[in-house]
Amino acid sequence: MIVCARKTDTYGHKFIFVYPPNNSGSSGMNATLSVINPDTKQQANVTIEYPEFDITGDNITVIRRTATLLVKVLSRDLFNFRESVILDHLTDGLHSYLDARIVVQSTIPITLIAHNVDVSGAQDSFLVLPTSMAGNHYAFALPASSLSGSITVYFLPVKAKQPKQYITIKLIRESLFSSYKYAVQAGKMLVFSLSRESATFWAYSNFTFVIVAAVRGLPTLEKSSVFDFGCFMPSSMPMMDCQKLSVKDNHLIPLLTGKHHLLTPSSSDCESVEISIHGSNKVVKTKRLISTLIQNSNLMIFDNYGNMAATSTSIMLNVIRYGGYNVGALNYEEGGYLHEIPAISQFITGMIPVIVPSDSNKVTVIADYQAVSSAFFDGEISLSFATLPFLNGSLYYASGTISSGFHFFYADGLYIIFISGRTNNSAYGFVPAFNSKYSLFILICYTCGNSRFN
Repeated sequence: MIVCARKTDTYGHKFIFVYPPNNSGSSGMNATLSVINPDTKQQANVTIEYPEFDITGDNITVIRRTATLLVKVLSRDLFNFRESVILDHLTDGLHSYLDARIVVQSTIPITLIAHNVDVSGAQDSFLVLPTSMAGNHYAFALPASSLSGSITVYFLPVKAKQPKQYITIKLIRESLFSSYKYAVQAGKMLVFSLSRESATFWAYSNFTFVIVAAVRGLPTLEKSSVFDFGCFMPSSMPMMDCQKLSVKDNHLIPLLTGKHHLLTPSSSDCESVEISIHGSNKVVKTKRLISTLIQNSNLMIFDNYGNMAATSTSIMLNVIRYGGYNVGALNYEEGGYLHEIPAISQFITGMIPVIVPSDSNKVTVIADYQAVSSAFFDGEISLSFATLPFLNGSLYYASGTISSGFHFFYADGLYIIFISGRTNNSAYGFVPAFNSKYSLFILICYTCGNSRFN
């Protein structure tokens, strides 16, 4: 099979997201947004519409503000929000709240990285997905929070004021399996919150929507009293059943700074899923995912597979990286973060901007042969790649540290980049760009000339 390169899907004209409360709530929280223009010829005229909440006792009012930015070619602007952009005091369960959505629109495709740092230093950065990647079906899992923390999941319809929008949520938590069907009120947002338990979600609707998921009080080390914060936007699933793919769903997983991962099949009806795991140290194992088992979030610890691992299944999976958790003897990352691991079919090509928030970081590039022979950071820094001993030796990886700030990466072939790092005792991790999931049904092309993945 030849996977065709296409325009990077995480670039977009319109974005909808929220900032969840961090470990200390909204008090003293620093919410910033990197607005990045990857275009080499055109400036981006960007409009940011956002809420400001005023909470007095039980009375909550909101004012919508608008700001405009002119982002020059191949550059980024950092937009600072006030802490009042965050709606705090969310209660456990599934509830409807005043709409806290932030809407960003641009005259040309841009990309966004949101940064969330609270007064204690707990932080994470996440890629904001455009509305062009919104879908009708999602599947993902979240790890348990601390006793004082919580899981928070926001369900945001793309068309906020359209009536008769329904969402169905199937949820497995440590104590029960439950299902909700909820009518989303016009001008409201639907939020699920849960404390102290891991949870697996399947959500589907008659309308397109995006999801923002976060964990306050994210454990960093087993039996530790130190907790971090993790936040990300899961990508939608193109299928809602357990139908086998004509080409296997393969994920490449970096293990240098995070060995804990949560794996979720596309449907709760997938009772048992066989998964093959191949390590860069040539260890090969087979495991089974059981999606309907109570007290099971399909958390897998890849601690005996070397620096990299590959997972392979015959059905589509969502893979969440729970990074910074119990990372080896040196504890390179003293913190935790959450982000999605894209499948090989979601690899990208060409040039992308890369934001690195701190000097203490780990940048990992996984690439095919064509990308390896043409890969550069900032047009001048070449990389040294090692061959991965799986998938017929068709993929390579390089990992290292670069200076903090704004960079560009370029390669002709197919690749993916993982960024992780730390500031003090808190960690961050995200993937700066990837393409949408496709059920392959995945695009098959016999003339585009890109690398072969089996």
